[in-house]
Amino acid sequence: MKIYKIIKFFVFILAGILVLIFHDFFIEEKFSALPLLIGGVMAFYGIEETALIIIRKEVKEERGEIISSLITLLLGIVLVFIVRGSESEIVAISILWSVWAIMRESEEINEKVLNHLDCKITSSINFIESVVVIVYSIMLIANPTHHHLNSHLILLGVELILEVIWPQFIAIEKNHIEKRKAIKDIK
Repeated sequence: MKIYKIIKFFVFILAGILVLIFHDFFIEEKFSALPLLIGGVMAFYGIEETALIIIRKEVKEERGEIISSLITLLLGIVLVFIVRGSESEIVAISILWSVWAIMRESEEINEKVLNHLDCKITSSINFIESVVVIVYSIMLIANPTHHHLNSHLILLGVELILEVIWPQFIAIEKNHIEKRKAIKDIK
């Protein structure tokens, strides 16, 4: 499992940096790489979540989670193989990606923010990030244009990087909180 985390760390960092550097390239109409990028990210999330549930042998306990991850995988496949090259590509990508982002961020607020209220700094930043993504997603649904997709792509690049770095910040803050409690208990 440790090798998996190391590989995921470097893949997400690299993917995030590439998205941040080449975000305009992905939207360029001559080379429609956006369905590959977004569909690929969605499919990866779906595969990863499904695999982790199966590996942890928590399929019965997390039935809703496994269905959600399989739907994410299915949406990723739809973007890569069905939407790519269609006339309504931008609209379809905007709507699918936005709905998925809203669902993912609402789950993140439940999991990462509400479960880590003792970590005030990281919870606050995580909550703000989720709200920003939800607002951008709603804007993207309301007006599925290249401009909003470009902004959403920049957020994706940042999100890919934070996905693997953020748990480290939470661990550091929790460690700091525990040390302060231990010092308080000694006094």
